[in-house]
Amino acid sequence: MAVLHEDAQVVGAADDKVYYFNFTTSTFMKREKPLVERVVSRMTGKPIENPWSKERFQNEAAALQLLRSQTKIPVPGLRSWGEDSEGLLFLETDLVPGVQLVRAGDECRMPNLHSLNGEKIGKKCDQCADLAQKNFNRFVEEKLLPELRSLKSSTTGLNGLVIPPTWILGSVDRPSWEPKTSDKEEYVMTHGDLGPHNVMMSLETLEVISIIDWEYSGYFPPEFQKWGATREGHFAHFKDEDLARELAATIAP
Repeated sequence: MAVLHEDAQVVGAADDKVYYFNFTTSTFMKREKPLVERVVSRMTGKPIENPWSKERFQNEAAALQLLRSQTKIPVPGLRSWGEDSEGLLFLETDLVPGVQLVRAGDECRMPNLHSLNGEKIGKKCDQCADLAQKNFNRFVEEKLLPELRSLKSSTTGLNGLVIPPTWILGSVDRPSWEPKTSDKEEYVMTHGDLGPHNVMMSLETLEVISIIDWEYSGYFPPEFQKWGATREGHFAHFKDEDLARELAATIAP
């Protein structure tokens, strides 16, 4: 059972979730927001409830276990997941001590190398941002994609759950997605939301130390794996609705 300790620190929030650092146990937790704390939808007049909430928690737990056991991809260790004493879904993992790629250049991580004067220390650093992005792109091409492509399946999704990448869901409205089975193992493991907000970098070297947030992962055609080292690069493919619909059709049973 997950426990929020007294020193748990809120580090982010979404419409339906809150994110915490538990310093007592050195863990990270994502947890459902109680309905009374959620924003009310203007369309329905009810608290926002995102689709497949429980399934996304379950999917991430299964993905972390799979990746830790069958690949060398750096992902957080899963501690536990399920419903807490208040009936709220949660997922708890090891805490990764680093910085998100999207924030790597918020300040200079290597002032000695970048010859910063006192006035610039603590301010944005384009050199750190560029280095982190280059390291991420190299990591994806040389390590992450080969490892993910080594995991193959003849059935889409993961353990019976099919949750397509976020950029597919934004363009194709379906109430549910059923697994599709092929006569060969043509589907590969994909992350589903591989952007700079889901990549942790070392504070010392700005190398990738962990890939997080596998809620939308699963086995899909290789073309489903998109990524970007910047917010603009990551969200660029969200605009191609024709491609999203075309690829969505390839996994229709």
